[in-house]
Amino acid sequence: MILNKVISILKVFNIIWLVNKSLLILSIFIRIILGFIPYVNLIIFEKLVNSVVLFVESNINYESIFLILLIQLLLMVFNSIMSNLMELIDNKLEYNLDYYLQKKTGKKAATVPLAYFDDNQFYNHQSRVSGGLGNRMLVPIKNLLNILQRLITLISYMIILMNVHWILAILSTLTFLPVIIVNRYYGKKNFSLLISQTPKAREANYYRSLLIDRASAKEVRLFNLKHYLLQKWEILYLDNLKEILNLFKRQSYAKMGLDMATGILFGITSAILIRIIKSGNLTIGMFVVIIQAIQGMQSTINSISFLLANIYKENLFIQDLFNFLNYEDKTINIYKNNYSFPLLKEGIVFDNVSFNYPRSTKEVLKEISFTVIPGEKIAIVGSNGSGKTTLVKCLMGLYPISKGNIFFDKISIKEINPHSLWENITVIFQDYVKYHFSVKENIAIGKIEKINDYHRYKEVTDKTDLDILVSSFKNGYDTILSKVYADGEELSGGQWQKIAIARGLFRSGQVFILDEPTASLDPYTELEVFEQFQKISEEQTTFFISHRMAAAKMADRILVLKEGQLIEEGNHEQLMELNGEYTKMYNMQAKWYH
Repeated sequence: MILNKVISILKVFNIIWLVNKSLLILSIFIRIILGFIPYVNLIIFEKLVNSVVLFVESNINYESIFLILLIQLLLMVFNSIMSNLMELIDNKLEYNLDYYLQKKTGKKAATVPLAYFDDNQFYNHQSRVSGGLGNRMLVPIKNLLNILQRLITLISYMIILMNVHWILAILSTLTFLPVIIVNRYYGKKNFSLLISQTPKAREANYYRSLLIDRASAKEVRLFNLKHYLLQKWEILYLDNLKEILNLFKRQSYAKMGLDMATGILFGITSAILIRIIKSGNLTIGMFVVIIQAIQGMQSTINSISFLLANIYKENLFIQDLFNFLNYEDKTINIYKNNYSFPLLKEGIVFDNVSFNYPRSTKEVLKEISFTVIPGEKIAIVGSNGSGKTTLVKCLMGLYPISKGNIFFDKISIKEINPHSLWENITVIFQDYVKYHFSVKENIAIGKIEKINDYHRYKEVTDKTDLDILVSSFKNGYDTILSKVYADGEELSGGQWQKIAIARGLFRSGQVFILDEPTASLDPYTELEVFEQFQKISEEQTTFFISHRMAAAKMADRILVLKEGQLIEEGNHEQLMELNGEYTKMYNMQAKWYH
């Protein structure tokens, strides 16, 4: 356990060293200097008190007093300069570290398998390590350096007390261990509470986001949801707050007990000091210095104890962060091979493909098998929850299959480099992202490295008639597609649909997938979109996914899914002759088109 904590601290130290070693070295040097200042300050103060006493008693030259005061003033200025410089260095280190760690955690979140995002444990873990990374990672190192600084101060106080009587030094250190134990205990309790409260905190943040988010603002007002959402947020927030305050109350009682013990020890130490004074071995200046040294020593011990406990507490967070960065679900297959995606000649084969989500035994897809020849247009239909989207996510390698295999010209999907796979498959999802970017960026996001390829860009905008739409905008293709920004434009569902299709065309690829991207459109507009897309993707293998049967008629072949199983397969006429699930669905929707 201790070894793991030491390893975690060393990892953080190594990261900070990589981020900016010169600042780290300077921070250590300044703290060492600051550690000696209290000792020097006490020595000067002793001389000042003794000089003042001599001046009052014998009226000696007061120039020495002004010289000591000047030295003390210069020491205060020096201490202020060093302290502020240290704070500046620490802030710069924190921002550099925060940048480094946000980049690392962002990269981790963007590269893990998509299936991780169906795992609430991963979400909770990500939520816990999402804020204040630089500060929380730097705190243990700052605390270690501050402990070094205070140890130097503590040793100097002990030297002063030992010169008077060894018992003074011993009594002043008795609270060291109890303070460490109490602070360590409550540090662990605080972190455990953070973990247990994460699900509620995420849920509460979601309700609050509905109150302040632009996307939900219309319905919150239309349905008068303000009080309902506030109530749900309030219950969760106050539940968490109650637990936090209860722990804080218990921690406060423990600290009051420690403060009482410290006060008693100070009283005993003061009584011993009075006996020493009666012996006549102390000057007034030394007496004042010893009192300050005792108080300073106890304060320094409490500070070191708190810093050690805080290191333990923050080390739990550090280990949690490293666990997130190293997070790997062994139950999920990850494709890491380096074969390139082939130029399709034989086609795509699903061979008894099954899929279940992480930590679930329920099969969302059950032993699905079919073959697609290059250039074929396949429609995948079925009711909501039948597994249509899951099937194409398996086809794209976003969901690693649980059983069976998928072959592209006899090469297993498990042997193809994921990036090569994604380069050759273009998809437009139902919930495609409407980026608050310019028109040009929204299209080129499909292959952002080609954003300045004018010919590619012009070709797709002409095919989708976007040039006509954008010509009406003041800033043309540089127009921001959101009213959140000045001079932005809002698009209708059909216009966004053209953006999404243009994005897919801009990306290109051997396989096109339309995963219900027209679900928000009326049936007639949907047919127009499918017809347009079919014309501009004649050479590609295409999958149309829809729960509307009219669009499926345009396909070469139709796959009918129900409860994760492939139950029917054929073209429109063949499936109508079967008089099965497809016929039933088609007849139910026929009234839409009459």
